[in-house]
Amino acid sequence: MKGSLDNVRDQVRECFEQNGFKITWQNDLKARAQKGSEFMNQTFPRLFGKVKGWYYLVDFEISGSADSWNVRLIKADPGHTWMDKKEVNRDFERLVRILANKFGSQGLLIEVTKS
Repeated sequence: MKGSLDNVRDQVRECFEQNGFKITWQNDLKARAQKGSEFMNQTFPRLFGKVKGWYYLVDFEISGSADSWNVRLIKADPGHTWMDKKEVNRDFERLVRILANKFGSQGLLIEVTKS
């Protein structure tokens, strides 16, 4: 991503918050995004894909230099059952698309890579 560290951090924070996540910063470059209830997720697991996930957890790290920044998303909760993992992967890919579209539309995105 292009821009200052403050701009990148603000844009990422805003995008997560607009999608219902609460951000907890560990430091200037590392944070955790949470959405929903972990208790509800464990008490009422997703049933055959008919119940949306109750809890989402994504860690992210920002690294780079003054003109070019990387935002790395990490699935912090990979899911527990086969259906749960499938839903988590689908939601994670959706989140990557949302971030890429937001930054791409502003001319800030350089590229999206997956590992």
